[in-house]
Amino acid sequence: MKRANDAPSAPRLLQGGPQEGPPRKDKPKRGRILPFLAVLLTVLSVLALLHLFAPQLPFHQRLSTQPFIAQVLAFPMALGLFFFAGGLGSVLWSVRQKKKGRAQKKLKFYCHALCFLLSALFLFSLTSLGVSGGVKEPLQKEGAKVRLLTWNALHTFDEEIARRIFTQLNVQVAVFPELSLGESEEGPRAGDNPLKAVMERAGLAVDEYDFFESPKPYNVKPVVAIVHRSLGRYESKPVFQTSLGTLHLVPKEGTRGPEILGLHTYPPLPFFEFLWNEDLQRIRDWVQSEGKNAWILGDFNATLRHGALSSLTEHQDALHKVPFWRRGTWNTAHPFFLRAGIDHLLVPKDAQILKSETIVLKGSDHLAIYLEAQLPQ
Repeated sequence: MKRANDAPSAPRLLQGGPQEGPPRKDKPKRGRILPFLAVLLTVLSVLALLHLFAPQLPFHQRLSTQPFIAQVLAFPMALGLFFFAGGLGSVLWSVRQKKKGRAQKKLKFYCHALCFLLSALFLFSLTSLGVSGGVKEPLQKEGAKVRLLTWNALHTFDEEIARRIFTQLNVQVAVFPELSLGESEEGPRAGDNPLKAVMERAGLAVDEYDFFESPKPYNVKPVVAIVHRSLGRYESKPVFQTSLGTLHLVPKEGTRGPEILGLHTYPPLPFFEFLWNEDLQRIRDWVQSEGKNAWILGDFNATLRHGALSSLTEHQDALHKVPFWRRGTWNTAHPFFLRAGIDHLLVPKDAQILKSETIVLKGSDHLAIYLEAQLPQ
């Protein structure tokens, strides 16, 4: 029996019928990141084209010495592999998304293409394209030959290294950043040359070599040069100084050897890039004004696409005669694709490079660069 105070019950919704709930917020579309990525990759591609084909432009010289950018550009092989992996990964991701019907074909294809373009540009920057350091091999008559080596020794020089350099390779001019002829503040004293003692123990005739040292920089070993007298006699001349030492050797009259500039620049450390950049500018200015015929060896802490070095037009780089996977000279603790080619051996373009290679010598995180060349007539 129905009671009077009983209220009619609310109608029930049929199971599976329409049900109203709180409004749902639209999720942001994942595809919105693609336009931003396309713009970013476009800008990077333009900058990479400048880096490859026109590094001597003032805009690029300034950009390539900026913090973070300078360090990244020192590793072109790593950059090339990074963008190649990014392009390959994005292609695989797009194939997976395509099955679900989400692909934005044109924009994604554009991004894939730019990734592979960036990869190719940075890998090609390992070559001499766009820089003056490309190897030239002019046809000329047989002339005098010279063997040179540069190696950031990192305070290391023993009998095994001496024999490897001066006996096996028969090097005539060796330039060693971060080495010293003695600990005296006034420079090496007579009979106080530890390198001579090492070479004597290695069985070398030290009287056949001349030893030179740059002014001592603060808290770092200077630049040392050892020259075999088969080239003749040299004298050290005053010259501009990079932050970590510069040595200028001029052949005396009757000497057939080349003019030598050995150097070591400041590294592009955070907050100290200005010292490094000033060093590169000093090198460029001296070479263009006085050193067009000099042979320039040492630790530049830069590639030839960094800053003012891209303006050098009178020299060729021995590194460009080496297979591209062996052009990274620092850091030897890293795999070859994570090394930077920051040591150089620059010779005038009218000299002929006969042989060039990078060599592992124990005790340092740098590879040595060995060069056999024919002197210009």
